[in-house]
Amino acid sequence: MPSELASQQPLLIAIVIVLAAVVAVAWFARERRGLLPGEHAVRLWVHYHPPRPRLWRALIAYVSLGRPRTACLTVTGLALTATLVAGWRAGLLSVAAAAVVAPARALKARARHQTIPSGHVAYAVSLFGMAACVMLEQGLAVPAAALGVIGVAMGPARILDGGHLLADVAAGYAIGLAWLLTLLLVGFPWALPA
Repeated sequence: MPSELASQQPLLIAIVIVLAAVVAVAWFARERRGLLPGEHAVRLWVHYHPPRPRLWRALIAYVSLGRPRTACLTVTGLALTATLVAGWRAGLLSVAAAAVVAPARALKARARHQTIPSGHVAYAVSLFGMAACVMLEQGLAVPAAALGVIGVAMGPARILDGGHLLADVAAGYAIGLAWLLTLLLVGFPWALPA
């Protein structure tokens, strides 16, 4: 995969730039307009159609993966798993993937509404995406797919629990994926040499 990344480097850099633009557009749109078209309707639907109690408890447990204490345990567990599967450099790269929270929080601190981008979504996409890439590189497709699903499902979970709106989640996906692609371009050849 590192050699495949090298051949796709210009395309991946362009994707990172586009994703950064998506984050900027979503952030500025939220700052200028407040709720974007359709977000009020989604918020009302979520309010009037709450999940059943068991599903609600599962949803809250899942969303707690992004809360600080649980996140520390999650990062530690995934970094140790990556270290055992692919070496210490892959473990270090998994920890670096979780650092996406810093730029997400910096954007939130400057925002008037302080919900954009979703740090939970950015964290989940970046961390679980990196773990999935490490597993896939080692030929472990089923764990890679499971980790990918865990990362992608955070967006709908944050909308359903009422924590974020569509633009917040879209910006979270964009910043998380941009961070992940940047780490793959910069760190993956170092962490998992061919």
